[in-house]
Amino acid sequence: MTIPIFQKHDRVAFRESPEVEGKIVEWWKRGFYKVAWDSGVTYQGKTTIVSENVIRKKASLSARSIV
Repeated sequence: MTIPIFQKHDRVAFRESPEVEGKIVEWWKRGFYKVAWDSGVTYQGKTTIVSENVIRKKASLSARSIV
């Protein structure tokens, strides 16, 4: 059994297009996740299933340094 890297409600973005952001809805299986997209011209308002190797975790607001 594969251990999920991301958890439900984690904020994620595409590795190649960081402006496309969304939220993990559920762990699918074998490294795939269902993601509800909040931004991006072609993804906004849609839910897709993606592989864990094409997304990365977004830093939370509390983890960002404020300058």
